[in-house]
Formats: sequence, C-alpha cells, structure tokens
Amino acid sequence: MNYLTVMDKLPHQYYLIIETKAQEIQINCMNIENFSIQEDGRITLIYFIPLTDWQGRPKAEMERRIEEYECFESALLLKTYQGIR
Repeated sequence: MNYLTVMDKLPHQYYLIIETKAQEIQINCMNIENFSIQEDGRITLIYFIPLTDWQGRPKAEMERRIEEYECFESALLLKTYQGIR
C-alpha cells in the first residue's frame, strides 16, 4: 500500500509525500511536471528530484523520474494538487 499526502512545510512551499514499504519521498510540488490519473485508477507522476553526492549533500542537477502508484483516494489527491498549483 502506498500513501500519498500533501503537506505545507514552509510558507508557500508544498510537498507531496510518498510513503511506501521501502522508502519515503518528499517532492516539492514545484518540481512536479505531470500528475494524472489513468483509466484503471493508478496515479502517474512525473517529477524531478535533486541528486545528492556520496555524502548526501544536494547537487545542482535534478533527476527526472516517472512512477505509477495505486492510491485509494486518487481523485481527491489530484484535486488537492491542482488546487495548490
């Protein structure tokens, strides 16, 4: 089961939090290229995430990722995201 939520960490900086069994990812909503729902209810997410060096410090480059998730309330999540954008 994957959990996707939207959180306001700093003033006017919203993050999409993706929690799975293996990891937790926090994506700044400004770094999301596309967020859509497919016919089968899955969420397709295309986003950029900062790369880090071997010490964990962020680099200037960003990595583009394309991922699909199954989420219980995908329509509500998409509506919330569109309201933030």
